[in-house]
Amino acid sequence: MEEIFGVLPDNILFMRVQPAYMAKIRKEYTTNPEFDPTKVAKASSAAEGLCKWVLAMEIYDRVVKVVAPKKVKLAQAESDLAITMEQLNKKRAELKEIEDRLAALQEKFQNMVDEKNKLEYQVVFVFVCQKCCFAYLCLYDFCSSQHALV
Repeated sequence: MEEIFGVLPDNILFMRVQPAYMAKIRKEYTTNPEFDPTKVAKASSAAEGLCKWVLAMEIYDRVVKVVAPKKVKLAQAESDLAITMEQLNKKRAELKEIEDRLAALQEKFQNMVDEKNKLEYQVVFVFVCQKCCFAYLCLYDFCSSQHALV
C-alpha cells in the first residue's frame, strides 16, 4: 500500500495516488461503464464504497494538477506582495518624515513672514512718526519765526 499512495505535503489527510497507478485507474476503471457505484452496489456495499473512493481520488488528482501550479504562483505572489508592502511601508515612513519636516518648515516660514510683517509695520510706523515730527518741527520753526517777526 505504501508504494501506491503518497502523502500530499499541504494536507496529510488526503492521500494522492502515484501517477502510474492513476494512469491505470483512468485507462481501465473510469472508462468502464460497469464501474459505476450504483451498478457495483448491487454486488457489494464495500465495493460501492471503494468505487466511489476511486472515482473521488481520480477527480481529486485532476484538481490537484490544476491547483498545484496556482498554489506555487500564489505563494510567489504573496512573497512578492510581502516584499512590496515592506518597501511601501518604508517609503510611507520616509514620506511621513518629509511631510513632518515640510510642516515644520512651513510653520517656521509663516512665523518669519509674520515677523517680517510686524517689522515692516514698525518701520512704517516709525517712518510716519518721523515725518509727523519733522512736519511738526518745521511748522513749529515756521510759527516761531513768524512770531519773532511780529
